[in-house]
Amino acid sequence: MENGLKSSAHLPTPVAGPGEPLPKFVSAVSFIPDSAEAQRAYAHWSSRPKSASGVPALADFDLLEIPDALPSCLLLDLESPTRFMVRLFGTGLVERYGGDLTGVNAYDLFEPVAQEAAEYRIKVLREGPAILHSKNGFKNENNIPLVTEWTFLPLIGASGDIDHALVTIVVVEAGPYSDMLTMNATIHHRRIYELNIAVL
Repeated sequence: MENGLKSSAHLPTPVAGPGEPLPKFVSAVSFIPDSAEAQRAYAHWSSRPKSASGVPALADFDLLEIPDALPSCLLLDLESPTRFMVRLFGTGLVERYGGDLTGVNAYDLFEPVAQEAAEYRIKVLREGPAILHSKNGFKNENNIPLVTEWTFLPLIGASGDIDHALVTIVVVEAGPYSDMLTMNATIHHRRIYELNIAVL
């Protein structure tokens, strides 16, 4: 390990979706999200008691302690790389994306060309274990740019395995009419221009 950068040799071969760069492995020691909401969620996650893997338990993670970040959060149940269910979808996300995805298998939101990359990210989240951090950039139908920051924080469930993740989705750059965008995971992820993985 050099400068806090842990080996990723045990992880699957990196996969990227159409038009995406391959992920970059970064130091977990120096990892800090950009947005205030993601920073609050990460600070609370970091303050919880950790297992030997460096991951806190879902039972020790109290979402009510991060009220300012909660509207931008979703909670995933990581049943398998092809089944990650949305268990909580923040009110801010409901408003932005025009609907509540609670109870939806997020994998089904990806078109076939993007599913392999989605599977890879879930595998890394569970097997790293790792924090995933991405910047997703694209334009809406009026050619207005929108950039969102996604931060995935792994959590240990009652089984003792990493089977949950807290995700913050925060708009870090938006122009007028950006609220016209619809929630389509392929649209978001296909245009990832930066994906960082911090192995714990």
